[in-house]
Amino acid sequence: LGPEAWGSPTPLPSPAAPPGAEGAPPDTCTSCGFRRPEEPGKVDGDFLEAVKRHILSRLQMRGRPNITHAVPKAAMVTALRKLHAGKVREDGRMEIPHLDGHASSGSDGQEHVSEIISFAETDDLASSRVRLYFFISNEGNQNLFVVQASLWLYLKLLPYVLEKGTRRKVR
Repeated sequence: LGPEAWGSPTPLPSPAAPPGAEGAPPDTCTSCGFRRPEEPGKVDGDFLEAVKRHILSRLQMRGRPNITHAVPKAAMVTALRKLHAGKVREDGRMEIPHLDGHASSGSDGQEHVSEIISFAETDDLASSRVRLYFFISNEGNQNLFVVQASLWLYLKLLPYVLEKGTRRKVR
């Protein structure tokens, strides 16, 4: 359908027109029938806050992280060295070994290496087995080929009970 099928928008009245006068803006949209917000910026702010709460809940955080200063590059490189199986070069780039154990040269320029961090979702079905699902979006219609994957589990230890023959339980 062309633009003419939708009709023309309702013209806005002049600012000097009183609220009850002919041509005053109605309380509802003439196209969809929804009530117009009193403060359009407030709707955007409420939506933004809802998105922030959703992101924090997905990260299993109650509040915004408290970062008062920039993290030094040396600390980030050290953290990368500890977290990755690959080798971090002095310039901060990652050198990820291939499956055969040899380091990639990185000079061919044909391969694009990226890292995807995904948080697992549990299934909603109540069962004796817990299943975790990782959803990886295919943004940009790229053909993704996973060469190497790492699974990191963070477990909470329950308090240790000093009894003979018992094991510590994790949650």
